[in-house]
Amino acid sequence: MFIRGKTKKIRKKKHVKTKESLEILKASFYPVYDDVEKSKSRKQKNKQSKKEQKDWNEKNSKEYFFEKAHCNFDTTDYVWHTTFSDEHRPSTVEEAERIFRNLMISINRYRRKIGLERARYMAVIEFGDSGKIHWHILMDGDLHRDILETFWKKGTSNVDRLQQDEEGIRKLCKYMLKDPKGKKRYKCSRGNLEEPPAPTINDNKFTKREMIKMATNPPTKEEIGRWYPGYTLTKFDIKVDDVYGGVYMNIEMRRYVKNENIIYKDVGKVSK
Repeated sequence: MFIRGKTKKIRKKKHVKTKESLEILKASFYPVYDDVEKSKSRKQKNKQSKKEQKDWNEKNSKEYFFEKAHCNFDTTDYVWHTTFSDEHRPSTVEEAERIFRNLMISINRYRRKIGLERARYMAVIEFGDSGKIHWHILMDGDLHRDILETFWKKGTSNVDRLQQDEEGIRKLCKYMLKDPKGKKRYKCSRGNLEEPPAPTINDNKFTKREMIKMATNPPTKEEIGRWYPGYTLTKFDIKVDDVYGGVYMNIEMRRYVKNENIIYKDVGKVSK
């Protein structure tokens, strides 16, 4: 068995309009087993309940949504919340999605007319048991929000600038993907969003002995900071898995990176 490390750095790199961008570094360390250990691990894994597997898949899906959002949106962009009034309320999710498609067609038609590219967005539909449907939309900030709000004519419309904390827009993404008593789906604009970067693999940073030691005596904030110079610790957890018996460690760091090319929204020029 050896300890595998995966590290990825996430930040918005295209369509940047800010002097600095929040970069999030995510590092995870976990055991990789040999063939004999894999066989034992597989037997243990088979005991894992379907609910546990479902929870794991859901967690990964939500984390992917956050990473993709952080790669494409920042404080110069918007979050747009829309609701349906009683007279316009769709009876099915499919009808709500059709209305959303027509909304984006109208917006993109207007954008073309004034010389803007297609909208970049990530949209989540919330469909509760009460029958109320909401759209929560992350969208680029190229259009003025007062103009954007006028395109929604089915109920209330509220566009706000995105706000970040030390975790970026994680809290907002968590809210958008909260678990309702109904269905939850999301959709993204095609061909104009950046994918989260692939992780860098490092199999030599920690040994099995070091991981076991850290599980009982966790490293300090200062020690973790020395592993990743220039970053500030945001989150840390380490645990021994009861099912597999291995030690798992997750670290999240942050820093602000100066942007070399800044796009000015009003004139579309690039500053170097």
